[in-house]
Amino acid sequence: MGRPFPLEPLVKSSLGESEYMLRMYKEACHWSSFTLNYIEWTYEYFVLDPPVPINCPIQGKYKFVQTGQEAEHYVFKMPNGMTPRPWLQVLCFSYWQTNIEACLNDPKILKLDVQKCWRLDFAGRPISEYDVTDNYIACVGFWMEDTKSYLITYDLEDPVSNRFRCWVYQRLSLRSFSMSRSLGNRCGKMQTAESSLPEEGASLRLELTEDEYEFDVCPMNYDDGRNPYVNPAVLNVYAGARSSSFSSVLLLISLILLVTFY
Repeated sequence: MGRPFPLEPLVKSSLGESEYMLRMYKEACHWSSFTLNYIEWTYEYFVLDPPVPINCPIQGKYKFVQTGQEAEHYVFKMPNGMTPRPWLQVLCFSYWQTNIEACLNDPKILKLDVQKCWRLDFAGRPISEYDVTDNYIACVGFWMEDTKSYLITYDLEDPVSNRFRCWVYQRLSLRSFSMSRSLGNRCGKMQTAESSLPEEGASLRLELTEDEYEFDVCPMNYDDGRNPYVNPAVLNVYAGARSSSFSSVLLLISLILLVTFY
């Protein structure tokens, strides 16, 4: 995307490998690496077509509110025009709700439902087992640039932008997020996570609020893209557990002996 500023040997040696790569990445993406005029700043990014999905930066289960032009809203639809088996009538009354999720079983796909019945049985499980996901949106890239987080998605049923869309996303609170979808396959210069109008380069805004139920097994996760070299599989432990007491060790030995003899 651009050539980073050369670092002085003393500065480079004082930085570790990870810090050096992170600083190099941020400098390569900064507008001053391309031009002295911020208004004329432009560059291209390239995405494989068809792309290879990656884990979405926003994971979990959420309900959402759409803001923007009515024609740009996501609508209820039935993929392939029919259900895989007869659709029994389930009275949902006023329990219709929006739903967007990226769970542990498929963290690379955002599954979006405009209308989903949330009637629960006595055990707390959804009654409407015949619900079919309206939209499948694959995450193919994300990064942070000039304090804004960007996401590129791929939707086979998007007729507007050759299946690719650019989003600006932001965390609003512990349990809520904002996502602004671009008009085309690239984000506008003035677009922010709060944008929803064409004048701002946006076509739609989604405000997400966490909505995980007991049996969903869909934990929340968030990555703002500030460090592209971080390994999400690595857990940093800052405090160790207390040492085991004598009673705990004795209980463990008893269990081992019990399993051995039986």
